[in-house]
Amino acid sequence: MPTFQEFFERWHAQCVIGTAGLEQEERTEELGAYAIRLFGDVPLDQLDTMRLAEDMKRLLDRGGRVTKE
Repeated sequence: MPTFQEFFERWHAQCVIGTAGLEQEERTEELGAYAIRLFGDVPLDQLDTMRLAEDMKRLLDRGGRVTKE
């Protein structure tokens, strides 16, 4: 089972690059990099609703600001 990072990198290369505008490609890569920092090492079959909800709460608690974490 691929990890989220492996899936994202493949999806980004095959579905975004060359099919979206440069700004959209860059923005998708930025958002993907953030998600990879949160759960990039998690296999897709273990990435469940609770994990995503916890990570979203962590983001909301920080007001969406970049932190050292």
